[in-house]
Amino acid sequence: MSHYSPETKIGYLGGGQLARMLAESAHRAGLQPHVLCSNALEPAGQVTSHTHLGSLDALGDVTAFLKSVDVATFESEFLDSAVLIEAQKATETPIYPAPSLMVLLQDRKSQKQLFDENRLSSSPWAAVDTIEAIDAFIQRHKLPVVFKKRFFGYDGCGTFIIKSKVQLADFVKQQFKKELFIVEKFIPFQKEMAVILARSLDGSFTHLPFVESFQKDARCDWVKGPIKPKDNKKMLTSLKSFLKKLDYVGVMGVEFFVTNQGTIINEIAPRVHNTGHYSQCTPGLSQFDLHNMCLLGQKLPREIKIKQGFAMANLIGQGKDIEFKTTEGLHWYGKAENRPGRKMGHINALGKNPKDALKKVLDKRKRIQL
Repeated sequence: MSHYSPETKIGYLGGGQLARMLAESAHRAGLQPHVLCSNALEPAGQVTSHTHLGSLDALGDVTAFLKSVDVATFESEFLDSAVLIEAQKATETPIYPAPSLMVLLQDRKSQKQLFDENRLSSSPWAAVDTIEAIDAFIQRHKLPVVFKKRFFGYDGCGTFIIKSKVQLADFVKQQFKKELFIVEKFIPFQKEMAVILARSLDGSFTHLPFVESFQKDARCDWVKGPIKPKDNKKMLTSLKSFLKKLDYVGVMGVEFFVTNQGTIINEIAPRVHNTGHYSQCTPGLSQFDLHNMCLLGQKLPREIKIKQGFAMANLIGQGKDIEFKTTEGLHWYGKAENRPGRKMGHINALGKNPKDALKKVLDKRKRIQL
């Protein structure tokens, strides 16, 4: 679908902030964004007149939606893949990334297996279905360890860092259930890093610059860049081969730990990602532009180089009365409820260098009450 027109309909399964920013990008490109969500006042429903009300878990609703669009994508990897596969069969409307691939990527167990099969460095791990399997892993790797729920983990949800035998006993008693967790060796790291990759339907590949990310309360607080890790070329070559082998189509966010022994992958997100939001203010294509281009089979530039410093800071709800003035670089998501810990928006800024850009966004954030 490398040729498109203002009548080309891109469907977004989900109505949150990621779908909102994808729809805004589609508008700018002269495309027709359609959104399937349960409420027209969801963030994405507010920015398009083509909002379809329905359930993302209902085969009938998803099938009807796919019939109304030319190509579709999603903003969360945790949709019901079985529903998507059946709806795609019934309509023959392409969905990217492929729902059959999402079955593997939405499960931390099969995701880690893919890392191993493709020789991508990540932390030692095991699927643990019994107490005996947990004990065996800890005997090999010692405490601390990290337990992660296989499904529905994001922003620190479903992640448990265990540092002592007392914590382990408490976790096993209160949280552990068979077939729900993997366990990883805890990795002491110097800093966290991320990169946005993109692979188009035509097979072309590109990436945005590497960034440093900082987590607070187990969720992304800010990113700054560009940074140039020593082994970036090797990592990009491996990841490009990984996406090609999977026949992956779309944008993917990859998060890393930088350690004394080198850089390893922490997790991947098969969608547009929080660590790429800064690209809305940098010269050239944003991650949202790239994702839409991938769906349409457009040829991607070989690399997107950004020399100027940039940064992004998240706006996390505190449950207070919201107060702010119009701020340059502000992206507000339009969420009706300001709950503690909820992502309500973000701020982007450019600067002389990454440090300068980060100072700007953090100063601007101080003037916003959430």
